[in-house]
Amino acid sequence: MTRHPREGGRKHPLAPIDRRTFIKRTGLAAASVPLVSAFLAACPRPEGSTKPTAAPARPESPQRLPSYDALMIGDDLKPEAGPLEIYNWEEYINPRVVGMFEEQYGVKVNVNTFNTMTEAVGALTTSDQTFDVWIADIDVLGKLAAASLLRPLNHSYIPNLANTWERFQGTMENQPYYDLGAQYSVPYTTYTSGVAWRIDEGGPSEDYVAGLGNGWDLLWDEKWKGKIHYLDDYRETIAAALLRNGITDINTDDAAARAANLQKAQQSLIEAVERLNVKADISDYSDLPQGESLVHHGWSGDFIAAKWYFPRGTVDKDVIRYWTPTEDGPAGNDTFTILGSGKNPVLAHHFLNFMLDFDNAMVNFQWNGYIPPQTQLDPEKLVVGSGESYSILLPGLKSTVATEADIEKMTELAPLSPEVDSQWKDVWEFFQTAS
Repeated sequence: MTRHPREGGRKHPLAPIDRRTFIKRTGLAAASVPLVSAFLAACPRPEGSTKPTAAPARPESPQRLPSYDALMIGDDLKPEAGPLEIYNWEEYINPRVVGMFEEQYGVKVNVNTFNTMTEAVGALTTSDQTFDVWIADIDVLGKLAAASLLRPLNHSYIPNLANTWERFQGTMENQPYYDLGAQYSVPYTTYTSGVAWRIDEGGPSEDYVAGLGNGWDLLWDEKWKGKIHYLDDYRETIAAALLRNGITDINTDDAAARAANLQKAQQSLIEAVERLNVKADISDYSDLPQGESLVHHGWSGDFIAAKWYFPRGTVDKDVIRYWTPTEDGPAGNDTFTILGSGKNPVLAHHFLNFMLDFDNAMVNFQWNGYIPPQTQLDPEKLVVGSGESYSILLPGLKSTVATEADIEKMTELAPLSPEVDSQWKDVWEFFQTAS
């Protein structure tokens, strides 16, 4: 859901920026969520707001976030003169599309960046600097709304929300489950996680992987000992271990089975360390094309961009394949929100609407590599040679594209309660110590 500045800067305009990467690089992956929760818990709730439900939101138990009407803007207001201040993970938005907005509205846009969620929340709650638009995780939306950090959205300014998948529009019952009625958020990007591999350089053949039955087994296959890399993300990698054991409850919501299931995941991860010498990192996008790994666990959007990281002179780059379950596989999305303290709330609404325009969303996709949930998007037109300007997907990686129907069959890595989150982090710490 859990959001990637590339070390040393971008190597190509397309290279996607994974907002999770800096957290992993600085060792804050396990610490960031509880720190954010503790910080927000200390924030006073606005008068008239309601306390969110104690249990984390789930599709079967959606959450209506606390409302604070005093921050809602009226209809038909003129956009402010700016500058519009965006608060974003580093390099997670195409400078070209930002420039397009500036030209259309005659305003200046400043993209301010942060490196960790803790840093961002600290700035939002203690700094005198104000921001208008924030790209946020679904994990913290409830706490942010309760602390009155977010401005309720006036949908009259965002007609392009209708361009997105129905599950995000707030027009269906129980949608989106983490923010009923899309009170505070609109979608930015979507992705899945799974296993990618090289079909050359001695890597597995497509037939070999198909014969495994459970593709997660590839991450534990001794044939590629020393060339298997896991994603350095505690939620994603523990989920992969659960799924490898046939456990589809990847949010461990079943309290009676939780301890046993996490124990199985821990045993599988320790087995991987002891038997396979696995490595955990966040360089999935470069490890495979550069031959550092032959099998790599990672995010779908990163493998779309992997073609830009092959050694100079490589002729055939269509040698990476990707697998994720068609049912119960991990999926996620990032959101746009508007901050309550921003000085340009009307202009911020117009920016969200601008980014949800199909053409603008696809310009952004060409640069950050993560797919926007646009209903008009035809997966076939993403493939190189289809004639569209955004046709950047190598044919062998069609499986990285998940449609709305696909996502409906998958499982989002949803927020965990502090108690359960702590149990997950105990497993992850054990794995990190062993490796």
